[in-house]
Amino acid sequence: MRLAYPSDEVFRADRSSLSISRVRWLDVHNKRWEERHFPLAEVREIRYRSLARLRGASIYGLLFISDGEKCRVLPGLKPDDAEQILLALKSFGANVPDNPVVPNKLKKNQSPN
Repeated sequence: MRLAYPSDEVFRADRSSLSISRVRWLDVHNKRWEERHFPLAEVREIRYRSLARLRGASIYGLLFISDGEKCRVLPGLKPDDAEQILLALKSFGANVPDNPVVPNKLKKNQSPN
């Protein structure tokens, strides 16, 4: 599974690892990418959560723990996309909690693009 998002991040996952590639902060020419790899067995509690707040609005993305560090990725991720990603990660054997993947309230409040 490979996905790219407007947050200038590329998200890849397979049965053994999860990789995040992103443009370095303030690199307006998108020339320098940072890449992080996480063994899927060490990634815990992958959830769709609010990552930040801006002017009273929440910015949602994926939150997980790896090697004791909280990782926030894919800011601006939409609920339907999050559900698809989390279900695929779960099928790979990732630690995705069994609670509802994306709260129904978020899906109802999602504005059409």
